[in-house]
Amino acid sequence: MPANNMQIGVWSRFVLELKHERKKAAVLSVLTVVAIICVVRLLSQNKPAAAQASTIAAPAKTVAAAHTLTPIASAEKNSPALREYLSQAGRKITRDIFAANLELFPPDPQMAVGEAPVEKPQPAVNVEQVIRAQAQSLTLQSTMASSTPTAIINGKVLGVGDWISGFQIVEITARSCKVMQNNVVVVLEMKD
Repeated sequence: MPANNMQIGVWSRFVLELKHERKKAAVLSVLTVVAIICVVRLLSQNKPAAAQASTIAAPAKTVAAAHTLTPIASAEKNSPALREYLSQAGRKITRDIFAANLELFPPDPQMAVGEAPVEKPQPAVNVEQVIRAQAQSLTLQSTMASSTPTAIINGKVLGVGDWISGFQIVEITARSCKVMQNNVVVVLEMKD
């Protein structure tokens, strides 16, 4: 009896929710009608009759010229028509498509069989030199040292704390500007 009460509680809660949420109820009813129509159409359709297979024997010249084999539908795998068709093909496929042609892909003479390739050591990159090279693209055009110092770098008016090309401006003086990237400080000076 408790399971029956639980089902009634769930059903009544479901009905109350549908009354409260009218849009959800409309969508649910439309989907239910569509599902019923699909099931009825599926059950009412006549099952199609089994397809009848026909065999066609192609002349050997046509098959040899095409260099392709077309599958023939047959009720039996070992039918005489299929064997006749395959015998007229005049050739058997013996190539393994998964075998590598070593003439096209010769082995590397420096690498022995089973060894992993040895990577050449790369020269150490000096991060500071790279950052200084990037800073050369910045041109300090003008500065204004006032209560809020500003600088014009590459045509942009910037203040302390602003960013340009990955560099943050940390200090602006009368004729120079300090920029920083990855704790590397570069001093930009105005050109005369």
